[in-house]
Amino acid sequence: MDKLTRKELKSDKFALEVQHSVEFVSQHRQQMIQWAVGALAVVLIVIGIVWYRSYQHSARQEALHAAMLIQNSTVGPSQSEYVVSFPTAQARETAVVKAWRDMATKYPGTQEGDIAEFFLGTNAADVGNLPEAAKHLQAAIDSGNGPYASEAKLALAQIYAAQGKLNDGVQLIQSVIDHPTVVVSKDAAILALADLVKTSDPQRARKLVEPLRTSTRSAVSKAAITVPAVNATAVNRLGRLRFPVEQSRGRRYPELPHPYRGEFERDRDRLIHSRAFRRLENKTQVFPPGVSDYSHNRLTHTIEVAQIARTVAEALGLNEELTEALALGHDIGHPPFAHAGEDELDRQMRRFGDRFDHNLHALRIVESFERRYARFPGLNLTFEVREGIVKHSRDFEKGENPELDEYLPGRRPPLEAQLIDLADEIAYNTADLDDGFSAGLFKIEDAGQWVPEFGRRWEEVESQFPGASEREQFQEVLRGLLDWLVSGLVQGTTEATEAASVSSIDDVRAHPKRLATFTIPTHTANRALKQFLHHTLYYSEPMAGERRRSATQIAELFEFWVTHPEKLPANYIESLSSAPVHRVVCDYIAGMTDGYFLRCYQQTIGVASA
Repeated sequence: MDKLTRKELKSDKFALEVQHSVEFVSQHRQQMIQWAVGALAVVLIVIGIVWYRSYQHSARQEALHAAMLIQNSTVGPSQSEYVVSFPTAQARETAVVKAWRDMATKYPGTQEGDIAEFFLGTNAADVGNLPEAAKHLQAAIDSGNGPYASEAKLALAQIYAAQGKLNDGVQLIQSVIDHPTVVVSKDAAILALADLVKTSDPQRARKLVEPLRTSTRSAVSKAAITVPAVNATAVNRLGRLRFPVEQSRGRRYPELPHPYRGEFERDRDRLIHSRAFRRLENKTQVFPPGVSDYSHNRLTHTIEVAQIARTVAEALGLNEELTEALALGHDIGHPPFAHAGEDELDRQMRRFGDRFDHNLHALRIVESFERRYARFPGLNLTFEVREGIVKHSRDFEKGENPELDEYLPGRRPPLEAQLIDLADEIAYNTADLDDGFSAGLFKIEDAGQWVPEFGRRWEEVESQFPGASEREQFQEVLRGLLDWLVSGLVQGTTEATEAASVSSIDDVRAHPKRLATFTIPTHTANRALKQFLHHTLYYSEPMAGERRRSATQIAELFEFWVTHPEKLPANYIESLSSAPVHRVVCDYIAGMTDGYFLRCYQQTIGVASA
């Protein structure tokens, strides 16, 4: 009975509390509604502010992108739907100034407004209006936006120096050194200061730069200082190692000299006019035909290698004509379907105790397969170009390959030939990165994780060009990376030759290892690029499937002609009298373009299958 009473009391108490709550709500209903409405209004205001800020940011970014399109515009007929063009330079200049002035007026104090002030200043400086340039750059600095203020300080320092106010310029750059940003690093600011004072105080400039040369903390700072250092002194340092054409061992079949072309220039021209060189246009570099009209093929790759190699040779004071000839001929021995084709042909040849190597095949092309002259077989190239073709990527010892014993086994080739393989790596690493990104096979973040140098440059470009598209930003990174790798090759080769104390071409040949090399930072980045491309591109499933298909087709066609040599073209049937059938079949397939191979495959294997 007591328990029941306690339960009843608890129930009565709960009911009383409920009644009090209801009465409180009834008495304060109006106040509670007002509180709820107020809270809702606050939430809506916060949402509105966030939305408005987001909208304003989007609007500023769109305006920045539009202004950048005008900034990067051209004069004359437009070459692309993505490039703005103007009929005259005056019309372009007027539009550029208006675009940035509108942004600076509409968005003062914002990041985009500071960028506008910066471009107004630099554009004014470009046309010689230094007071106007100083005004706008100072406005960007006064805004207090660290990253872009630091870049404006460097530009304004140059203007002060031009106006005779060197001390003011030095103070500006010193402030950036003391407070670096993501846009201008401390090392970059030190280099800018060294550049500013190099004329008035060269000793101070050297003291500023020297710690950066020996420091391992920043690969970029090293690359930045190698370009002026190498260009100023490399010719004096390596000119003694330039291969003189008059020391050439000549041609297999003697010819009269040309009245106005050197011997290596003639070699270059003979390679360009050869059938094997033209076939490179329809040979796969990495991406097979049909994937994209813009992917690199073997010919565009070869042209890029030649451009890089000639640039390096010029910077080092080496023989540019010899270097260019070697670069243009370095890949003419490649079979169809890139390295998948080479690997499969080598596998087939090993069945017969033989082998296939595209460098050796290139030598066979220039020595016998090309038939353009009545007086001799092949192209009759100079000894040095033929030697460079077989040695550009590796050396060999005497007896290792008897057919190559005439090409100085056990000795290094000239520096011009040593450059080719490294220029080749720079060209295909950067080109494959470009093609892989265009094909959507990797994301920017992936490249940055695998290759720290790429990631660091990407962060800088994002900060420097926030209004640019991702594709434009990627191209900025790629362009800078390419230039940095080339500079690293120039500097690394200069340092290696100096350390080896070589003083003649004979010293280069007798040295125990090659002297053309990257600096340590560029070597590290180049190797990381290779690893990244192997992981994400070369062995990706789309590419792996294409490699398997190509290898299978080559194996089938190779076996068909080995079994039915009478089906070969007449000129190759004639070759059977002097070479085994597997070698004749290999030479025939290796000389094909991708398209011609597929036509032969359909006409033989396809018909046989049917």
